[in-house]
Amino acid sequence: MDDGIGIFLLNELKKRNTGRPDLEWVDAGTFSFSVIHYISKREKAVFLDCAFMGCKPGTIRRFLFDDIKTKKEISSLSFHDSDLLKTLALAKNTGSLPVQTVIFGIQPEKVDYGEGLSPSLRSRISLYLREICAELGLHYS
Repeated sequence: MDDGIGIFLLNELKKRNTGRPDLEWVDAGTFSFSVIHYISKREKAVFLDCAFMGCKPGTIRRFLFDDIKTKKEISSLSFHDSDLLKTLALAKNTGSLPVQTVIFGIQPEKVDYGEGLSPSLRSRISLYLREICAELGLHYS
């Protein structure tokens, strides 16, 4: 459901923007520690994910890494119980965090088992793609 918005948008961006060799599209999955490998020595990293922000479902917000904090409790350092912000904090502590680290959070309507996106998110796909393309300096068509 809506927790798949990041990979949905990544796949849409890949389809539309194949002519930029300076961009690398990576499915960071569950934000395991392998993310640190992908972003190390990069000038910029942009993450797309659903985020519980207390907003109307479908709302997209742009954050810089240093501007946000997580309230999620993680019981241990496990690849199955990870958190993007805590992984990025580890990257920062090891000197692997790009200077420009941008996170686009999208408020989900429904996080549950199932396929597809909720109507709140599906109806805003063009808006999301336009904002992300602007961030990346890409033309949105």
